[in-house]
Amino acid sequence: MKKRWWALMICVGIMVILFAGVQFKIHHLKEGLRDYLVHQQKVAASDILNIDTHIGKLPTFPMYVTFQDEPDRTYTYTDRGVGQWVQIFPNEDVIQKGGKFKHWEGVQQ
Repeated sequence: MKKRWWALMICVGIMVILFAGVQFKIHHLKEGLRDYLVHQQKVAASDILNIDTHIGKLPTFPMYVTFQDEPDRTYTYTDRGVGQWVQIFPNEDVIQKGGKFKHWEGVQQ
């Protein structure tokens, strides 16, 4: 009985450590993206309405950004695992089909 209890406690401990690690990674990514938007893209911090993420397949942690002036639009970013932020949505195809996005980082026509 004691062996089962210890095995259960070890499993719970591992799960707590993994959960805390993922939460730390998400917090770190949110801060990194906010820093990128404010310092490199020159977006005012007050213009960022929300930064959210969900664990996915590829990219593992896509970051979804909503801006104050476009609350109905969501922009997707990834750091490609190396801290180099890239906007992956909207992409060139969406823009060519007539999508209007104020914060699109692609080449403007």
